[in-house]
Amino acid sequence: MGGSNTDNKGSHGVYGTLGVPAALNSPSGRSFGVKWTDSDGHFWLFGGLGSDAVGTQGFLNDLWEYDPSAHDWAWMGGSSNIGATCIQITSQTFCGESGVYGTLGAPASGNAPGGREWATSWSDYSGHLWLFGGWGFDSAGTLGFLNDLWEFDPTSKQWTWMGGSSTVPSLFDGEPGIYGTLGTPASTNIPGARYETASWTDHDGNFWLFGGVGYNGTDIQCYLNDLWEYSPTTHEWTWKSGSSSGESPSWGLSGIYGTMGKPAADNVPGSRQSPMSWTDGNGNLWLFGGYAFDVDQNPSLANDLWEFNISTNQWAWMNGYEYSGIIGSYGTLGEASSGNVPGPRTSGATWTDTKGNIWLSGGSGSAGTLNTGALNDLWQFSPSTNEWTWMGGADDLGINGFKPGVYGTLGTPAATNIPGSRAGAFSWIDTNGDLWLFSGAAYDANGDLGGPNDLWKYGLSAGSPLTEAPMFSVPSGTYSAEQTVTITDTTADSSIYFTTDGSTPTTKSMVYSGPIGVSSSETIAAIAIAPGYSSSVIALATYTLPSTNPAATPEISPASGTYTAAQSVSISDVTSNASIYYTIDGTIPTTASTLYTGPISVNSSETIEAIAVASGYANSPVATAQYVINLPPPTFSLTASLSSLTVKSGGSGIVILTATPQNGFSAPINFSCSGLPAGATCSFDPTSVTPSGGATTTQLTFNTSPQSASSSRLFARESIALTAVLCLFGVKRRSRVYTWLVVIAVAGGMMLFSGCGGGGSSGSGSTSTPITSSVTVTATSGSIQQTVRISLTED
Repeated sequence: MGGSNTDNKGSHGVYGTLGVPAALNSPSGRSFGVKWTDSDGHFWLFGGLGSDAVGTQGFLNDLWEYDPSAHDWAWMGGSSNIGATCIQITSQTFCGESGVYGTLGAPASGNAPGGREWATSWSDYSGHLWLFGGWGFDSAGTLGFLNDLWEFDPTSKQWTWMGGSSTVPSLFDGEPGIYGTLGTPASTNIPGARYETASWTDHDGNFWLFGGVGYNGTDIQCYLNDLWEYSPTTHEWTWKSGSSSGESPSWGLSGIYGTMGKPAADNVPGSRQSPMSWTDGNGNLWLFGGYAFDVDQNPSLANDLWEFNISTNQWAWMNGYEYSGIIGSYGTLGEASSGNVPGPRTSGATWTDTKGNIWLSGGSGSAGTLNTGALNDLWQFSPSTNEWTWMGGADDLGINGFKPGVYGTLGTPAATNIPGSRAGAFSWIDTNGDLWLFSGAAYDANGDLGGPNDLWKYGLSAGSPLTEAPMFSVPSGTYSAEQTVTITDTTADSSIYFTTDGSTPTTKSMVYSGPIGVSSSETIAAIAIAPGYSSSVIALATYTLPSTNPAATPEISPASGTYTAAQSVSISDVTSNASIYYTIDGTIPTTASTLYTGPISVNSSETIEAIAVASGYANSPVATAQYVINLPPPTFSLTASLSSLTVKSGGSGIVILTATPQNGFSAPINFSCSGLPAGATCSFDPTSVTPSGGATTTQLTFNTSPQSASSSRLFARESIALTAVLCLFGVKRRSRVYTWLVVIAVAGGMMLFSGCGGGGSSGSGSTSTPITSSVTVTATSGSIQQTVRISLTED
């Protein structure tokens, strides 16, 4: 389904752009990493022992995602380089990136586990990916046994350090386990540092871990047979079975087998490393083989099969031999039998299909004869019948101890196809129920041992067959002159879609309609789709031609920067008759991108990338301009047609208010008044306005009361009279004549005010005192308020 059929072509990873899937991307060949399947049915892999982007060997910490529908890889995290941290072990040097742990329990974009192999992995019900331990580098760059626990969120693309230690005690050392009480979860419990374990996820979403090589509860390095459960909800470990100590001096405990097929509280598999594991349709845990200690405490390759019932917490020996080192019994190809049993092995690939059957392929061990080597056999086991079926591959490794791969035609299933012998491969099952296999320490089509990055699918589903892969008339290679390439497909009524920039072809890519002229070095990627068929795998052809002068790099104006207003961006090129193609989504522009015909309006933060294409020139380098548009927040201004207004008592006056939107404001605005004189009112028509691309107005009307002015003057007159009376009664008693003189004077004064104030019902010469108020008009829209003041005089 992809990758190379020879090791020398698959030894380097092609990483592309972080987070961007592309047809040319591929992880390097590798072994003993970890794998997951997320809630979207995408495949993930992390780390292992392999090569980086430049072919350097070491412990990887790169994270990859594969979409089995689009048939493309994306580099999603970690480093594309092995790193400079190296440890010398006898004649071997091991290099890898140190871990970046951050804060315990806090996700961060900079977090990443260190380079490692033989770690343990699980997927939870949220589609998050989990990783535990392995043999690799801690936060200080020290190589040793790890017991760190990590969680990766495929949505946020961030790692979180969830438990365990960020450092190892010393070189090649590890932390001991904290077992607590058997069967009792606790926040302080944690398995000891280890690698080459078995792992499961049960139907309740809990994680399980068994054995491996590492440290027990007494800080002894040994082969382990302890069983642990982890709850991703409570974040607590529980020691469920096996021993927490006692492995010395033989470095491993013997298995307690009991009666075949009968669970018992005392039963327990022997200590072991690199066993294979499955979860069946009932949620029970299955364990097979590995390098194990048998019933007599002898360590060797094993083929015993165990089931752990999570309801009863009991092991049952279900198949195989309690003595290690016994060869397999293959029976007849394709026929189940109670006498069939795979040969003993470690590090095989495993799957559980949609019917609850478990599958096993390859590993390192022996087949149906005593000679050992790398296996390529395929097996199915039915938990309901307790029988194995040999489904494919070799039952005899011959004198060479391996079988080369038979690759056939890319994307085309055939009965003769078979992956080469391998151990430590990656395995997944897709949403259709088909089995997938990637890389490992494997033998390629030439029988060479290495790390081919070949990707395989084993069809179990009854889904639509794949369209045949497209074929190129000119093979990949180096040429001295322009080539004319035709693309064909043998599936009837198929359509071909292609790209020339390394991106993944889809049905939105260019449709092939005729020969393609290749005048410069490029890679053509193509897929074919036909009615009644699924999309083909991606076919690639890479052409290398002598360099020609490229067109000039386009000039983008204005330059990259941060702006507080929308920008009109123009692109030009000095190459004669050049056409410019551009993108605004961060992808590399091609001739299938948007053709530049005039200024581009940039209203929000974005990146424009452009190329120039001209006859007789190679495509120009990509020009890039990044714009950050920080627009001020939307608001509005408020103005009044008059700043002062005089209104007759009992009359009305009008002021026009104008609301002008700014920075794209378009929300409703409501109005109110404050500071009105007594008896006066204000009203608005309309009561609410909504600017739509321009200024809008409302009419403000002031109305005054006829009584408001006379009431003020009456109050003034009565105040004077009251003052006079107070003066009259406030003086000491005087003569009667003096008293009457004061009364006469007060009465005269009141007559004087009555005549001057104009407040009476007669007298044309009467006048009033104007009253002026500062009225505040407020316009409100959500949290935004704008005001104007109007001086209102009531005459």
